[in-house]
Amino acid sequence: MLTLVLAALRARRAQALTLLLLSTLAAAGAAASPWYVLASTERMATRHVESASIQERSLETIGKGPVDGGSVKGGSVEAQLAAEAKQTQRIVGLSGFTTYTEAYLAGQVGAGGVQPTDPGAARTSDSPLALRTDACSHATIEGRCPGAADEVMVSYRTARWLRVKPGDALTFANSGLPRPIQLRVVGVYRPDDPNDPFWSSTDQLVAKSLPSSAAPEITEPVDDALLAAPALFDKGLPVPIRTIVDMVAEPSLLVDHAPEEVRSRLSAATVEAGNNRLTLNTQLGATLDKVERDRRLVSLGVPVGAFQLLVLCWFALYLAVKYTGEERRPDIGLVKLRGATRARSWTLVSGQSALPMLAGALLGLPIGYAAATAVTGAIRNASVNEQAAALSGGAVAVAVLGALLAALLAERRSLSSSVSELLRQGSARSRLWRDLFDLVLVALAAAAVYQVKHRASGDAAGLALLAPGLAALAFALVAARLITFTAGRMVEGALRHGRPARALSAIYLARRPGVHRLAALMIVTVALLCTSALTWNHGRNEGRARAELEVGTDRVLSVRAENRLALLNAVRAVDPRGEHAMAAVESLRSGSDRVLLVDSPRLAKVATWRPEYGPGAAETAALLHPDAPAPIYFTAGELALDFTNHYSVNDPSRVVYLDVVFADPKGTRVGARLGPLAEGRQTLRAAVPGCANAPGCRLSSLQIMQSTLEQKVFFAARPGVEVTVHAMTGDDGRPVLSKEMLADRTRWRLGVNGNPPNLIVTPVADGMRLMVAPIHSGGAVDPGVYPWTPRRR
Repeated sequence: MLTLVLAALRARRAQALTLLLLSTLAAAGAAASPWYVLASTERMATRHVESASIQERSLETIGKGPVDGGSVKGGSVEAQLAAEAKQTQRIVGLSGFTTYTEAYLAGQVGAGGVQPTDPGAARTSDSPLALRTDACSHATIEGRCPGAADEVMVSYRTARWLRVKPGDALTFANSGLPRPIQLRVVGVYRPDDPNDPFWSSTDQLVAKSLPSSAAPEITEPVDDALLAAPALFDKGLPVPIRTIVDMVAEPSLLVDHAPEEVRSRLSAATVEAGNNRLTLNTQLGATLDKVERDRRLVSLGVPVGAFQLLVLCWFALYLAVKYTGEERRPDIGLVKLRGATRARSWTLVSGQSALPMLAGALLGLPIGYAAATAVTGAIRNASVNEQAAALSGGAVAVAVLGALLAALLAERRSLSSSVSELLRQGSARSRLWRDLFDLVLVALAAAAVYQVKHRASGDAAGLALLAPGLAALAFALVAARLITFTAGRMVEGALRHGRPARALSAIYLARRPGVHRLAALMIVTVALLCTSALTWNHGRNEGRARAELEVGTDRVLSVRAENRLALLNAVRAVDPRGEHAMAAVESLRSGSDRVLLVDSPRLAKVATWRPEYGPGAAETAALLHPDAPAPIYFTAGELALDFTNHYSVNDPSRVVYLDVVFADPKGTRVGARLGPLAEGRQTLRAAVPGCANAPGCRLSSLQIMQSTLEQKVFFAARPGVEVTVHAMTGDDGRPVLSKEMLADRTRWRLGVNGNPPNLIVTPVADGMRLMVAPIHSGGAVDPGVYPWTPRRR
């Protein structure tokens, strides 16, 4: 029997090859679906965890209590932190986390002998006192790591604000301490990567926002933690110390564990942590929601697409076997005429379809695996890999069984016919059930389209998932019927006009059995291919739009710069023509409403600008960067200021100064303090060696400052002071500020940083008058007047 089957396949190679190709396509689609779904879930989990904010991929437990040798096993804060980390890991009960520990005490820090709680103290910060386990290996240190109980490290930002260096003294105050702690700076640290989870997983280490009511000269956060040695906490501070265990999720968390398992564990862990006097905080739920949503979409969409491909292949196989069977009808008749049994007839006929289909399954399985892994990569989890292999094998078995059933269904009529019917080459009559089946399919398609337009909700809504395939099939069936109907009506006209070729073609289409199903197959195939192409293109466009909205350009590089001006100069040096790179900084002065500061002349060429933003990029850049006077630059080692001072309110307890503030080429603040100011007209000089070399320094502001007689603390001057500035020159005698420049009110502005201005600016004939305004209630004021220069936002 096998010899006969092989001989029949050799005799009809084209038909056998068609069955082989269709079976291979069906098996490849079925095999690829499980691999693609499970590999995609791994990739989606990895991508979501990697792209999530640190708050949405971490959890923390917070404890509070005294640290002393009698309350902690081992007698040290390090032992307590290790015990709490172990306890937190036990409570969470999930692998896939990186754990960090910390102890801290909130307070205020003052430089030198200044008490942080003194009113008007200008050089203080709200830096907490912290112990971050293994911090020294995650930072670059100028000096050394603290070791003694009175030693601390200060961040480079806090050190610059407090004007301290290794060897200087600090004072730390806390409302619970009987008196401030005297500390010594032994190192200035700079985090190797402030965005690394080691530093960013907690809010106590690297400050994210400016201090409340920040002074105008504060342009970056300065409340970074003071890093202390364990000895400081072990000496028995008489206040409760907060301990934190940070657990940062790695991609393996959601690769090795299902989102629902992680969610249930976290819910149970929150309750258990409370029972152990710990507070557990986490926003991992937001990441879990994203992973679950995408997994649900892939788990529904890909199998539905694969099922539609299978149905299409089965339908094609059915037609291929049916039309091939028409050619085998005489062979089957001769086999029956010679007395072959029913079983041998079925074996002979079905074997000619089964062998190519089984061969197609063997070819399709590796092809499907290769295609899926080429798109999504291999599955890393061994258990998931085994699950994918099992599901893939099962899907191929379903594809082959469906193909065999389609083949047997196509051969059923031939095998059940009599010898006379088989030997007679006649057209079979159409049956009513086929027309009813087509009608049912059209009705299902209408219901699916109705669900999509009116009743579908969420990711799955019944027949809505199959709407594209059903709609294409319904259209194809109706169109195929119209084709055969139209062909029948064309015959008479073609014969009447003497066109026999057209008439014969129309007769063939109208009378050939199964032509309308072949036409339906072709229409459905084209429709699904177009739908797939449109869906793929839509997904690509959506991904590009999302990237444009979230990133704003082709790529964003996070770099570390001393300040905004340093970043601006560095980017302009790398790309002098301004066609590929643009400096951008997130403003920290807008509270919860963040503002992006950009180098606006480059905005139109570098940024990805979308129509829904409103005005175009070039127009927006022009609005952000209006015409304004050029910045005022000073290149000299000494400045001389000609001004007239008048005290309208006598206060013997105060000393008044006039500060001239510059910014050097790196953006570092350079100040010249002139005074004390006497009554009347005078010329005062101050050395500014940082501005001696070209390109010099940019004038930033003029400020009237006040101090007590001890001159330890300086703050914005109180009312009763009027200063008229006439001119400013360098040591070479060249004017930097002339009377005309000073008297031009359009060249000067007051502060716009949120603090009320402390000065009233009035142009006069011989310069600019600065008068201290009445005292504003509600906190800090801005003591400066600023040259009006272009702002880059």
